[in-house]
Amino acid sequence: MLSRADKLHAERCERSVQRHMDTVAQSWSYDDMRAACTYADEPAVPQFQAEGAALRAWRSLCWAACYQMLNQTIAAGTPRPSVEEVIAALPPVPSRPEVS
Repeated sequence: MLSRADKLHAERCERSVQRHMDTVAQSWSYDDMRAACTYADEPAVPQFQAEGAALRAWRSLCWAACYQMLNQTIAAGTPRPSVEEVIAALPPVPSRPEVS
């Protein structure tokens, strides 16, 4: 079971990771990551579909990396990473797809 401090830290990290992903989606002209991901299965506009799929895949990789880092830290009993360290350890932002 997580300590209260570990739980609060994990929640801070989760909020920061979500803000980071939303900021990237916004830089691609979407309202947020959730909105971008809704386009991944929508074939009407191939450009939006490709962008949505790229961001959705990246989102999954980001959450996997975040939780892996937090869980390893808790399991090993090592100092918690800072929010900045968690963000820095996330996979790189994908290149924006270009569909002609």
